[in-house]
Amino acid sequence: METSLNIFDYAKKELTLDAIVTWLLNCANSDNKEYQKAGKTFANILLGRRTNADIEVFYVEQQRNRIDVYAEVIIGNKVHSIIIEDKVDSNL
Repeated sequence: METSLNIFDYAKKELTLDAIVTWLLNCANSDNKEYQKAGKTFANILLGRRTNADIEVFYVEQQRNRIDVYAEVIIGNKVHSIIIEDKVDSNL
């Protein structure tokens, strides 16, 4: 993954919550150690964990089946999903 991640790669016209969340989760896979730490910390916060150990964010997508942000992470040998839906009147 590239060293410098740009938030505008995820939000072409306007800065949105979905873009920020997607960008932060993708930072976990950066070769830049500061971005990587921020991304892993954010993923762990979303999962209610207090450590960055043994977490790998391996898939992040916006607007998957009408879900605003969907991510899959590996902790140990188990896959966990992160689903973020920020619509007020969602059916999820």
